[in-house]
Amino acid sequence: MREIITCQFGQCGNQLGQAFWRQIVTEHGLLPTDSSSTFFDETTQQSRARAILVDMEPGVLNVIRASETAPLFTDQQFMSGDDGSGNNFGEGYFRHGGEQTEKFVQIMQNQLEKCDSPQAVQTFQSLGGGTGSGLGSRLIEEIRDRFKFSIISACVIPSRDTSDVITSPYNSVCSMASLLESSDVVLPFDNDRMFQAAQVQTIKPKSLAELKPSNMSMYDILLKQFKGEQPQNSKNAQKKPFTEANKLVALSMSSLSASMRFGGEINIDLNDIATNLIPFKDLNICLVNYSPLSEAQNLTGKLKQLFSINNNLSTTQTDQLTLANIIFSRSKDVDLGLMSQTFDSLAKNDKFIKEQQFKIGITTGGVENLTDFCWLRNGETCASTLDYIFKNYSQLKSKRMYLHHYLKFMEESELDRRSDVINKVLQGYKGMQQRINGDEVIEEEQQLKESVKAALV
Repeated sequence: MREIITCQFGQCGNQLGQAFWRQIVTEHGLLPTDSSSTFFDETTQQSRARAILVDMEPGVLNVIRASETAPLFTDQQFMSGDDGSGNNFGEGYFRHGGEQTEKFVQIMQNQLEKCDSPQAVQTFQSLGGGTGSGLGSRLIEEIRDRFKFSIISACVIPSRDTSDVITSPYNSVCSMASLLESSDVVLPFDNDRMFQAAQVQTIKPKSLAELKPSNMSMYDILLKQFKGEQPQNSKNAQKKPFTEANKLVALSMSSLSASMRFGGEINIDLNDIATNLIPFKDLNICLVNYSPLSEAQNLTGKLKQLFSINNNLSTTQTDQLTLANIIFSRSKDVDLGLMSQTFDSLAKNDKFIKEQQFKIGITTGGVENLTDFCWLRNGETCASTLDYIFKNYSQLKSKRMYLHHYLKFMEESELDRRSDVINKVLQGYKGMQQRINGDEVIEEEQQLKESVKAALV
């Protein structure tokens, strides 16, 4: 089986990772199988997650150590320091990066030794803080340089008006630049959009104990082993639906590998995502929609939700020119024939759907009675994510506000280089139509040259 290693960086990254592992353990049965070996090392008596948990402040990692998922990890999979990164990309990237990189590489090598055929690395992080953005970016670059694996990065875009970190625009630009240069696919999850989606969600996520897999799940074992109390949400967490928002990210990310893990009518693995969704290497952002958020009586209703702006977890902008689409389907009641019929029906009244071509992954595996859909696409609307980040950065940088905090750790020219990376990709998305047209002209000219050459021969 092709294994996937998960790397969780910073407070947000580890909270997302915790939600992800809670989802994954509900999808696999008691006995080791090929499907569960994608995310779990089962060569020992206790199944262990293929994961590395990184945070320079030990708080969140200690919460995980005291949670019901603690038996999934060994002490060697945790990597922490004595102090945080001060919400500063430069401190995380340069100071902690210089101190921690070799330790991380050793942990990664230990994880790889437990794999038969490692396929990819998936990462979780926020762009707005210090450790997740700075150290996380440094370590993702190391993964790319040293191990050459496909990397899919799920990153959280800070809230527009209520970010706890006033310097998040600097952190976001610097971190996103690293992801664009090092990750094969970047999946942005917008904090504001996730909160809005979670608040309108009428299908509330069930607790782990309520979920009923097709046979006894690993979570049943974890519950028996776990003797402590569940950590309580902070006051801040009670004000916003963090748990529900993290659950939406977890469901979306678990769906990407579902057909690969469980098999099905049409299988898509993580390498297929990059191959199909990234037609231009430098335009490697993909937006995410998830469905259903509310009750729907049939497949048509659930797919209508999937294409709704309300189900968009990445941006508030409506879709425009789209280059490539993949839809991941998990259901015991859906097959390719039914999907095709439903798409034909929807396309009659929806110009956008009619103009699209969709690659579809279909599986019946996973949690019993779960029917959900995740839609990834790459297109012009990806510019909206970068536009927001770049504008906020430019406003601070033009006034040189808080800049001195970053110049303690990095040259100003490095900040400028990273902002140039963002702006270049941003302009690439805005000029996508012209780029496509230009490529078509080049292709036509090449065909003409070949025709003339053949005629002369």
